[in-house]
Amino acid sequence: MTSTSCAHLRPGTWPLHWDLVLDDQLGPTDGLASCRSCGTVYLLEMLDWRGAERLMRMAVLERALATRLLRDLDRGSCDAGRAAAELAHVRSLAVAVPQLLLVDTAIPAIVAAVPTPADRPLPTESWRDLDCDGGWIDYARSYVEMTKA
Repeated sequence: MTSTSCAHLRPGTWPLHWDLVLDDQLGPTDGLASCRSCGTVYLLEMLDWRGAERLMRMAVLERALATRLLRDLDRGSCDAGRAAAELAHVRSLAVAVPQLLLVDTAIPAIVAAVPTPADRPLPTESWRDLDCDGGWIDYARSYVEMTKA
């Protein structure tokens, strides 16, 4: 499985369908989303936000793994910890994409796919444990402005 995003994730488009929203704060913050054109499944996890903009970490999942997770979660279980364990297992198998996805949730549309910085470690925690002070949004915005010049 490749660690690159599909060609359909282009600025000004929203080719994704949310298959499963894992967390929400005035719109999806974490979840599984699949490309409507090619079917690539992504684990998207919010890293930062400002207003309607979200910056997401991306990882690719095997379609069969995502399908099994969705099926198992839909079935439910009497074991209260099973869903969390299954989700942790899926996260451990996700292949990180070396890009961050800047999204405008008001439209919705992709603003840009920006490379993860080589000189700044990418947080792995949930957005709920991060500052979400706009610093990562600033990084993404500066990259977008730099590439326009």
